[in-house]
Amino acid sequence: MMVSKPNQINLIQTKTLLIMKKETYKKVKMQAKYRTSLKCLGGYKEVPWLTISGNWLAKIGFSIGSSVEIITAENQLIIKKV
Repeated sequence: MMVSKPNQINLIQTKTLLIMKKETYKKVKMQAKYRTSLKCLGGYKEVPWLTISGNWLAKIGFSIGSSVEIITAENQLIIKKV
């Protein structure tokens, strides 16, 4: 479940921006995924889909099986290990 926490976003954004200046940026493209839907004609609905993977995730502390928190804001996703 994604929960928006406006009070924490500014603090996390500040820390993230400081860290990102030292690290490389990763660019990925939003894809389409089709989910079944009883409300749509044809029974499928197109939804945005984002996949990130790679050894770089392990190098920055996101190991297989890690739990993450996704913080949402307008035009932003912040993924944080919990």
